[in-house]
Amino acid sequence: MARNSNIAFCVAACMFGSLAQSQTAQSGNLAATCQNLAEMNQGADPQAMQMITGIWDSTGVQPGTPGIIGDTQIQARSQIDGNGTFRVDQYGCFQPFNIDGTLMAQSCANSFVYGEWTAHFAPDGSIVMVMLSSGSGFNGGALPMSCGVSYLRMQDANTMTDMAGNLLHRSG
Repeated sequence: MARNSNIAFCVAACMFGSLAQSQTAQSGNLAATCQNLAEMNQGADPQAMQMITGIWDSTGVQPGTPGIIGDTQIQARSQIDGNGTFRVDQYGCFQPFNIDGTLMAQSCANSFVYGEWTAHFAPDGSIVMVMLSSGSGFNGGALPMSCGVSYLRMQDANTMTDMAGNLLHRSG
């Protein structure tokens, strides 16, 4: 369920809280990550895609920046559909610092990312999920179209970890 515009995948983690921590390239510079969805789908592996299709819940922590903002816990729900579409809804509460170094009141917000995806197996057995996405950041602003990659490892049929070590649990 991927984070703010810097975190959202693809956000992510993010998945999501998790996919949101994916490597992202802006739409003007996609050549190294993915050129277009047709090209992405040429390398798709139906078995890898089937393994991660479903609804996944996760909780992750976005590390804060000392003196600017405290650590932020993000809850995410990712719906990864077998037809190659996905949506990640995230909820996070933020606590910035005042200029004197004290913490301000906490504020909470929602964000979402949606788009198209494909997946294949990496040589080490992890699943490489490639996403073309857009959405809305925690500040309500539109996120630009971006392409992201996340590396996922199945722990069992209903649990996986993302490349940041966040656990995702299948809920549907």
